Amino acid sequence: MKTEIVGGSEKNIWSSMLFITAFLILGWRIMDRIWLKPKKKERMLKQQGFKGNPYSLTRLLFGDVKENSIEYAEALRKTINVHDEAVPRVMPFVHKTIEKYGKMSFIGILNQEGEEWSKSRKTQNPSFQLEKNKDGSCVVDVMSHIEILTTKVVSRTLFATDYAQDKRIYEILKELTAIARQTTRIVDLPGAKYLPTMTNRRSEQIKNELRKSFSILINERAKAIKAGKTMDDNFFHVLLESELAEAHGIKNMDDLIGNVQLFYFAGHETTTAMLVWTMILLSIHQNWQERARQEVFQVFGDRKPDYEGLSQLKIITMIFNEVLRLYPPIVELSRLVEEETKLGQYTIPADTLLMLPIIILHRDRELWGEDANEFKPERFAEGVLKATNGRLAFFPFGSGPRVCIGQNYSLLEAKLVLANILSNFSFELAPTYTHAPYVIFTVQPQYGAPLILRKI
Repeated sequence: MKTEIVGGSEKNIWSSMLFITAFLILGWRIMDRIWLKPKKKERMLKQQGFKGNPYSLTRLLFGDVKENSIEYAEALRKTINVHDEAVPRVMPFVHKTIEKYGKMSFIGILNQEGEEWSKSRKTQNPSFQLEKNKDGSCVVDVMSHIEILTTKVVSRTLFATDYAQDKRIYEILKELTAIARQTTRIVDLPGAKYLPTMTNRRSEQIKNELRKSFSILINERAKAIKAGKTMDDNFFHVLLESELAEAHGIKNMDDLIGNVQLFYFAGHETTTAMLVWTMILLSIHQNWQERARQEVFQVFGDRKPDYEGLSQLKIITMIFNEVLRLYPPIVELSRLVEEETKLGQYTIPADTLLMLPIIILHRDRELWGEDANEFKPERFAEGVLKATNGRLAFFPFGSGPRVCIGQNYSLLEAKLVLANILSNFSFELAPTYTHAPYVIFTVQPQYGAPLILRKI
């Protein structure tokens, strides 16, 4: 009996030691993650000349997130004039950091769970209210109408069907895109995507619904392929046939959904933003609006603008390049350094997120001159290479192997839409227009784009 008690005591001791050891290991790992590694990374960057706010106990876990949130919320409460610099409103914290520490700066920031973006965007559910004037013109929030138009176009491209036919799929894709906007600002803690939050649960629900919808389309397409039937070419069928050819079946439905969602975003969100800002800027700069209109008439005459003539629209190409410079759809590019990397003379620590603020680079006076914040399409008269003096200073759709695959599609669509608008309407800013660019995945006007349209 006594031996058994001693044995039991020994077991208890070993259990306690194992528990304490596990607790210490876990504590060390947590300390290493939230304090030791960030401080080591900070020292390494500062030794190479980078500057930024010190990582302290008050910034534990979330770094500069609090300051960033306060700065952005305050920026959204203020409007600016159309000729004011947009960067302090679009990226206020990054702008102030660069002003304080210079271009070789860093910020300690994790993505955070943001506000409910839908509350601040009144144009999310478009209202087709036309305010008619005595001269036959009307006030239109072109943001709402262009959103519907680009959605219809991308629906034809994706599935070769009318928007109404697959409306539910697009409602789902739109909601997934809205969730993606939120998740870009959610704290990136390990396993966060598996937590039973409302956002995660809703995301899984609509993904399941999308899987079911795609399964129906996949089965229809698979049956048609087996029966030797020919079907209209579209982006979804190209993706599907590629999957079927390589794996004799769909290996990863999530990848297929991701590709469709990416194309939806590229063909809808970016094109909408580009067209809306173009119409706003041409409303302000009437001389460029008229020059673009005359080019459309010169190229197409009395016929409807078509694909064949788009390559001849040099002035409109210049205008779009300048719009994309001032209001790029994506304000920044980020890349995670997975292992310690040598970049020129600098050594970048592992787990460092490199951020390239495109909108700041596009408005850098050292690269573009003192008129960097002005709308001057003529700077692109001899092409992008000449405008940038051969430097990599203009990439509204990214650059290199990860350049946006929808770039050409988006530009072609935007040219065709703008050419049709210019040949039928003149437009100017409505008195109710408020200049308030802000970021909700893409750079958009916070209060819509009410313009006065007149039939030509």
